[in-house]
Amino acid sequence: MSEISIIIPVYNSDEYLSETIASVLKQDFTDFEIICLYCPSKDESLQTLNSFANRDERIKIIHRPNEFAGQSRNYGIQNAGGKYIVFVDSDDILPSNSLSLMHDAALNTEADMICFNAREYENELPGRLLIDYSQISTGCRLLKTEDFFVVPNFSWARLYNADFLREHLIKFSDSKFAEDVAFCVKAYVEAKSVFLFDTVVYYYRKTGKSATSKFESCYPDLLKEYMNALTVVSKSGNEQTLWSFSRCLVHTYIYFYRHHLTSQASKSDFFLQMKAAFGQLNPSFFSDFYTKEFFSVKKAKDYLQFDKIIKWNFLFKFSIFGIPILSAKRADNITKFYLFTIIPVAKLKI
Repeated sequence: MSEISIIIPVYNSDEYLSETIASVLKQDFTDFEIICLYCPSKDESLQTLNSFANRDERIKIIHRPNEFAGQSRNYGIQNAGGKYIVFVDSDDILPSNSLSLMHDAALNTEADMICFNAREYENELPGRLLIDYSQISTGCRLLKTEDFFVVPNFSWARLYNADFLREHLIKFSDSKFAEDVAFCVKAYVEAKSVFLFDTVVYYYRKTGKSATSKFESCYPDLLKEYMNALTVVSKSGNEQTLWSFSRCLVHTYIYFYRHHLTSQASKSDFFLQMKAAFGQLNPSFFSDFYTKEFFSVKKAKDYLQFDKIIKWNFLFKFSIFGIPILSAKRADNITKFYLFTIIPVAKLKI
C-alpha cells in the first residue's frame, strides 16, 4: 500500500496534462500512487495517460462515464490505496518537494486534514499567493472557534487522512462548479484536528479556460453548494461554527456579486437568491459594523436599490466616547472624508 494517493480527474486535459503528471513524478518523496479518473474526451488525454502509465507502474488509469470532477474524485477516494489523499487538478503543478512536506506534516501532527499555501501559476512562472497562511504560526492547530475566512474552500493544497474521509462519508457534490465547497466544509466540521502550514505545495494554473473565470455561468452552482454547506454546519450543532460560516457566506456572496457579475439579468437573479439565502441566517450574528452589508441586502427590494445602498455605505466611522469624529463615504471611484460626519475635508479617487 502506498503512503499517498494522488487523485486527478481527467477530461479534455491534454494541453497541460503531461506537465501536471511530470511534476508529480519528479517529487523527492516517491511512495505514492497516481489515480487518474479518465472521462471520455475529445483530445489526446487518454494517449497521454497511457504513455505515462506504460513507463511508471504507480500510475493507475480508471475509466469513468461522462461525469463531473467531483463524482470522479469520490470514486477515487473509494479506490485509493494510500494512507493519505491529495487532490490535484489536471492542469496544475506540484513543486518537487510538495509530497515530502505534506507527509512530514502528517507524521508530526496526525491530523485529519492539513492545509498549505498555494500560488497562482501563469506563463510557466509562479505568481501571487492564492492561499496564504503567513499571518498564522506555521504548524498551527486550527480551533473550531476560528473564522472560516482562515481556510478557503479549495480541496487542493491539502492532505487528508483517507480513513477520515471514508468514515465520515465526506464526498464531493455532483455539481459542475463549486463541487468542493460542501466537501471542504464537512471535512472542517468533522475533523478532530486541522493544521495550517505556511508553506507553498501547490501551483494553481491561471488560464482563461479555468472554471472559476466563468462565473456568469457557474454562479447557480456556487449558490446551491454554499447552501448545502450551510446545512452541513447547521447539523453540526456548533453555534460558534455556524456563526463563523454564516459570516463567511455573507462575505462570499457579496464579494462575488460586486466583482464577478456584469449582466443585469445575472445581477438581478443573483441578488434575489442572495436575499433568500440571507433570510435563513440568524440576524444576531451580524450586529457589528463589519457585516453591515448583510442588512443592506435585507433592506433592498431589488439589485438596483442594493447597488445604490452599497455605493454609499460608510467605509468607516471613527468616534470617541460615542461621538462621531471622522467618517468616509464612497461613490463610484471617489472616497469622500468628513469631519464630524458632515463637514467635507478631503476626497480621493481610488
